[in-house]
Amino acid sequence: MPDSYKKLFGHALSRRIKATVLYATETGKSEMYAKKLNEIFGHAFNSQVYCLDDYDISSIEHEALLLVVTFYLR
Repeated sequence: MPDSYKKLFGHALSRRIKATVLYATETGKSEMYAKKLNEIFGHAFNSQVYCLDDYDISSIEHEALLLVVTFYLR
């Protein structure tokens, strides 16, 4: 991809609303669903996915859109 396209794409992406998908998992299911949500939301938002263990919780107040995926086993 030429640099001019990369710059144009980067500019368009930077103007998108940020969406963050967080997940907590023991079995891997929540991670799978979080990555799928990230893929879907990535079409309209500047989305990223993080494990809750790796996320800096002090960033939460700056989030425009936050999705949290967890899985509960009985």
